[in-house]
Amino acid sequence: MRNTPYLAAAASAALLALAGCNNDPVQINTVERDTNAPTTQLNATDLPPSITANKIYRCSDNSLFYVTFYSDNSAMLRRGSSSAEGTRLEGAAGGPFTAEGQSVSGSGDNVTINGKSCHT
Repeated sequence: MRNTPYLAAAASAALLALAGCNNDPVQINTVERDTNAPTTQLNATDLPPSITANKIYRCSDNSLFYVTFYSDNSAMLRRGSSSAEGTRLEGAAGGPFTAEGQSVSGSGDNVTINGKSCHT
């Protein structure tokens, strides 16, 4: 029983040391902030125009044109291949699509591209 005072002192020291600990439960944030999220919201006016028609035309001189018609009254004209460099054509309501010496009149199965009669 000689060690009883030492044992009591050690137990008291351990209790005092643990009394200073923070006993609140640990909260771990499992949801990480998305660093790739857009910083601003897009308006409906910021969206690109939708495609209304995609057509392939064969002209009277046997040339091939790929035309994509968009909802903002414009068109993309590609010659020879769908992956060729395109020309953006702007059009007035009901009028021909024109730009940089290129023109497309109509949007159905029979059109005129650069003065040539073409069909699908």
